[in-house]
Amino acid sequence: GRERAIIFSVENIKAVIMAHEVLLLNSKDPAVAPFAEVLCEKILNHHDSIDPEEVGAEFGGENLDDRKRLPLEFVVLEACLDEACTWLDNEAKKPYTYSLLIFRG
Repeated sequence: GRERAIIFSVENIKAVIMAHEVLLLNSKDPAVAPFAEVLCEKILNHHDSIDPEEVGAEFGGENLDDRKRLPLEFVVLEACLDEACTWLDNEAKKPYTYSLLIFRG
């Protein structure tokens, strides 16, 4: 249910983010594929930074050496928000031309 997942849907980025996995919809879409690669890299970096001996303590609410490490959900959510903000920023910078309809009567 929603109490165990974050649903993210902004423009082309649509994801279901859970504690230990992420479902990225339309990841093969050319507009989403570069983000999917970046997201995979961030997840791998996050995974590599976790010491297996700390995992039990971290999920129990204690962290053995007081290092602050974001849960996977937050790492993924941050990446999704960053991508969405970048896309919206680029859209806002595009020059738009407005067409005027002239009615002749």
